[in-house]
Amino acid sequence: MKALNKFIFMVLTFVAFSCSTSWANPLLTEKAEAEVIEKMHEIMTRPEFEGARWGMDFYAPATGETIFSYNADQYFMPASSMKIFTAGTAIENLGVDYRFRTPVYRTGNIENGVLNGDLIMVASGDLLIGGRLGEDGTLRLPLPDHTYDMATGAKPVSDDPLGSMRMIADQIAAYGIKRIEGSVRVDSSLFREEICDAGGTGAFLVSSMVINDNLIDIVITPGDRVGAPAELRVVPETSYLTVVNKVITVDAGAQGTIGAANMGVNPFRFANETINTNGTRSVELVGEISINSTGAFRAFRILDPTRFAEIVLTDLLRERGIEVQSNTDVSVDFDALSHFYAPENLVAELVSPPLDAQLKPMLKLSSNPHTAIWYYLIGAIAGGDHMNANEKGLEMQQTLFERTDVVPHSMVDPANVIGSMEYAPESFTRFLTHVYRQPYFQRFKNTLPILGVDGSLSGISVESRAAGHVYAKTGGAMNMQRVGDVTTVRHRHALAGFMELPNGQVVIFSILLDYTASVPNPNLGNQVVGEISNVIFAALDP
Repeated sequence: MKALNKFIFMVLTFVAFSCSTSWANPLLTEKAEAEVIEKMHEIMTRPEFEGARWGMDFYAPATGETIFSYNADQYFMPASSMKIFTAGTAIENLGVDYRFRTPVYRTGNIENGVLNGDLIMVASGDLLIGGRLGEDGTLRLPLPDHTYDMATGAKPVSDDPLGSMRMIADQIAAYGIKRIEGSVRVDSSLFREEICDAGGTGAFLVSSMVINDNLIDIVITPGDRVGAPAELRVVPETSYLTVVNKVITVDAGAQGTIGAANMGVNPFRFANETINTNGTRSVELVGEISINSTGAFRAFRILDPTRFAEIVLTDLLRERGIEVQSNTDVSVDFDALSHFYAPENLVAELVSPPLDAQLKPMLKLSSNPHTAIWYYLIGAIAGGDHMNANEKGLEMQQTLFERTDVVPHSMVDPANVIGSMEYAPESFTRFLTHVYRQPYFQRFKNTLPILGVDGSLSGISVESRAAGHVYAKTGGAMNMQRVGDVTTVRHRHALAGFMELPNGQVVIFSILLDYTASVPNPNLGNQVVGEISNVIFAALDP
């Protein structure tokens, strides 16, 4: 019976897969094609994937050959793989060489080092302000990203998350300003700010002013004895936030605490937040940490990034001996002051790396907050809509979808760009085929995680032949389902991107998977989509 089932599966597979007559157009030999189907049968019929739904599409754009296709027109929820569409929309509308410029202007004359007016930093939406950039220009992309602070192994991006702001403060000091009679202001009116829940990373304020991803990182280590307060390291340490330490060191292995292997749920919470009249804040960090813990991590989300930036820049100027009055309790009409935004009033300016570098935290690290912000930036900068930037950004993505024959399905909430739509595997290959034909293709490809090497693919298929040759965006989502007394976990996984063969041939592909299990296991889906990509790679490069 098993042999008969296998035969039936292989017959159906030959029908369902749009396999080319590859021996006439030899990307796959006839023998290799049969071996691929055999291996695919083994993977798809494993007990852990019983009842699973699969969708795949592998396409060679140089020859127009569909190498492998299975349920390519069926719709799946691709989770974070949809960030490919976000990145493509950004590059198409802003240009791969677009750079964010964050200028600082003066609103008065300078006499003997005294500025008789304000300093205004105009936020541009630069997502890398902070400690992302190393001195050599490389990006710091630790995984997991600190926006996923509840994940095991999360940590600060760098030891100096105000590096970019220090550069601005140095320029202001070099300009010759010794005293500011007015205040340090931040104009974040590029688009209307809104609260967003970015799926798994908590609520945050979407703003054009972003420093250190608008997070304050807190590294927690146990005290020297049971009952002692934990040690807290606040990164960055500024006058904006005072963290009151309420974390206690407890016995090793105590229930609900972080242990030596940094396992378990994160037991730390923020409580009793106080907002002072000058915009500074204090908050308690409450919890327990076992004495044998190697350390833990938590991130405080800044819900007023404009005031945070004003305080940070004021602190840094004072460190450089510049006196600041800081009359920030007075509201400001930035439209009325915008006539000062002229070259003759420019005091300092931070210029970002090009757009492809800006996209890497979203693609390599799968940052949900970055994903949400990108639609506002596209809508405000390229679309010119500052009041309804998010809607405009989504509208511009839809225009690109129409050009590339991508048809989303089951959009639940037009305002929620993360996880609200389903796509077919062929939607990804059509979109990525468009990308492949653009001059920016290589730079787009290099923003994606690399199988077995970096980003969200760094621990997947490390020893496979395809490692280092697959550039693709992962996607993963889980949700609990209860039917009667039975609870299951629905897993959705995806991988979409490019495969580069040693001979330079490019294969565009997408793999989508939907299955249920009795326990959550995100690694299983990640590993199997990596395994499938290696099956195709090995067949194409025997």
